[in-house]
Amino acid sequence: MENLKVQAFFKQGRGAIATSIEGETENAAIFHYTVHASTDSILTKIVARLDLPAGRDFRIFKEGFQSWSICRSFAGTETDSNRFSPSAAAAMTEQGLDPERLYFHKHGYLAAGSDPVQPAYHWAALRYDDGAVWLAGALTFHRFITKIGCDPAGRQLLIELDCDDIAIPAGAALAGETLYLYRGREPEETVVERYAGLAAERMKAGFDRSIPVGWCSWYEFFTAVRGEDIYRNLAVLRDKAYPVEVVLLDDGYQQAIGDWLAVNDKFGNDLRGLVRDTRAAGFKPGIWLAPFIVSERSALCREHPDWVVRDEQGRNEVVLYGWNQRIYGLDLSRPEVLDYLVRVFATMARDWGMDYFKLDFVFAGMVKGKRASDRMTAVEGYRNALTLIRRAVGPGKYLLGCGAPTGPSIGLFDGMRIGPDVAPRWSDPDQASPAVANALRNILNRSFYHGKWWINDPDCLLVRDSRTELTGDEVLSLATAIKLSGGMLFYGDDLAALAPERERIIAKMGKPLPRPAFPVDFLRQDLSELYLAQLPDRIYLGVFNFSDLPVVKEVALSVLGIPVREYRIADYWEERDLGRTADRFDVPLERHASKLLVLTPEGPA
Repeated sequence: MENLKVQAFFKQGRGAIATSIEGETENAAIFHYTVHASTDSILTKIVARLDLPAGRDFRIFKEGFQSWSICRSFAGTETDSNRFSPSAAAAMTEQGLDPERLYFHKHGYLAAGSDPVQPAYHWAALRYDDGAVWLAGALTFHRFITKIGCDPAGRQLLIELDCDDIAIPAGAALAGETLYLYRGREPEETVVERYAGLAAERMKAGFDRSIPVGWCSWYEFFTAVRGEDIYRNLAVLRDKAYPVEVVLLDDGYQQAIGDWLAVNDKFGNDLRGLVRDTRAAGFKPGIWLAPFIVSERSALCREHPDWVVRDEQGRNEVVLYGWNQRIYGLDLSRPEVLDYLVRVFATMARDWGMDYFKLDFVFAGMVKGKRASDRMTAVEGYRNALTLIRRAVGPGKYLLGCGAPTGPSIGLFDGMRIGPDVAPRWSDPDQASPAVANALRNILNRSFYHGKWWINDPDCLLVRDSRTELTGDEVLSLATAIKLSGGMLFYGDDLAALAPERERIIAKMGKPLPRPAFPVDFLRQDLSELYLAQLPDRIYLGVFNFSDLPVVKEVALSVLGIPVREYRIADYWEERDLGRTADRFDVPLERHASKLLVLTPEGPA
């Protein structure tokens, strides 16, 4: 840990910082920080700096703040210029809102130029042009948010603990998070999977390891969903014996965002009948809610205006603009807010009978702003609230996180959305907004969390050929990524309206792979195009073309990192034998297309 420089920054008061190294080897170290306050103090951040190799090119993989945030490889000190789409930003501006501030709340950094060090969140990995690999990240996420980045010149690695202006009494000591640093030449996959395993161990990541298969109402019916839409799809699921376990009512049932127990008249003002009928049809009932947000038009906001996070001027902090209104974040440091959340979840689980809970927009529980208590960080409030929610629903219930800060959510959810929403379109100007291409990027880049931190949720499979902008090739690219993820499989179409050839895609999905695929060219380009899952008797290889033009991709066995021997190649979707190879082969692809290939070894190694 030579050249490691650590400094604590105080908004008020002063103190000293101590670094302790728990374990250090030739290539890795685990270390902690403790701040000792000399006076009553307000701690803003802790920053560690480490010199990077001089004069060498590198790429850096930046993990995003939450489920939907961009995570990908960047060239050196390249910054992310992504923003809200022009139409979305214009809608916010018309409401007197600042799109830049809302983007910061959602993804944790500002625009290129205004933020010279756009950080990764939770962890980051670097790969130098000579093959050296670095990884820095937090192993615990109990109190502070960890950010990792490089200085604008690419000469120093910066590790920052955002301490959220926490108050520390004079004479008290405050422990930081446990951090990890690796420097070596092992394969990127080995390094990243080791890190994910260490973090899972430290955070005691216990979760339901079953992999749910289900149907979700959102991507066909959105907020317009009615009770009859659910019943129609229940009948198809039952009559055609779809291998589905969960039926998820995703939005559209509540009278207002925040008033989760007030059911609207589309569902007869009561969901218990639907729950009963879902269970009678042989399925587990599931429900969506966004527990940490509240809309300006809700009864909850009118009756309890003091329950929301405030800005510097004492006004309600707007965390997003959605459902055509301002949305605020609940102050999770308030006991009365926690009591309300416990009542909501206990009612849904024990009175209504829900088995599966999708908790959306939960990043709002950690939004920057003023809370009632200055002795609890946003991370502590977030984790405490989710712990109480878990206790309120009781054993045997499944919790899925969505729009959730990844690191601080370890150990709290059974499943986790790992990318932006899919949508019946390929792309969006905002690369963190709902679109298939945006979802694919994160699905494939976050594969190594699966089975360690939680069960990965790649979001729903959309196969319909009407009411969509997706081409057949784009549908199969989504199906390929979901298959390779090894994670959850939820169907998002009106099943009663599917054409037979699209039903065949669903039938072909089969069981999840026993292990997720890993990006072969991880850290070598912006977006990986080769994803490989090596099983004992076969290899699944996804080859993607994310470009807008047809391409022919040459695949060399030596690049895949598998034993060089003879393999028989088959096209998974077309069920077609493509011959044998012991060296390399070409894969022609149309725009936005993919191939899911199955390589079976033949003969001696």
